[in-house]
Amino acid sequence: MPEGLEFTMSNTGDEMLFMYLIAEPVPAGFTPKREVVVKDEKAMALRDQGYLKVHWSHNGKNVFTAPDGLATLLSVNYITFDPMTIGQPHSHGPRLEEVWTVISGKNLAFLGKEIRWQTAGQAYKIPPTGTTPHSNINPTEEPCRFLYFSKLK
Repeated sequence: MPEGLEFTMSNTGDEMLFMYLIAEPVPAGFTPKREVVVKDEKAMALRDQGYLKVHWSHNGKNVFTAPDGLATLLSVNYITFDPMTIGQPHSHGPRLEEVWTVISGKNLAFLGKEIRWQTAGQAYKIPPTGTTPHSNINPTEEPCRFLYFSKLK
């Protein structure tokens, strides 16, 4: 959403409409897009293993990337973990930050040496140290859905 642009959203369909507003800092010299960028998650294909490999149990969709107009974030993704699945525990190289935010369902977040229940509206951040193992575990009978954010530090 370009700065200063007024807009109105209306749901003209029969299904519930979900809208996520994501604000990020805009660095000096960044030129934002001039138009609003809107994505329909239901119409999007699963991501194609491009810039960020999907771990074997993720069902991921690239919602926004730099070409869409992100200023500081590397990506915003929609990730679904099917029931009774786990993402491959792993660490990243230094500088990559990740934030996993549950938007529906219940997740067992594995971060470092700890595991914690995570429910809708809760998020955790993986520090950009390159040494923190992490994963998501869905031991429930329902899918768990996330908004995932990544950024290079």
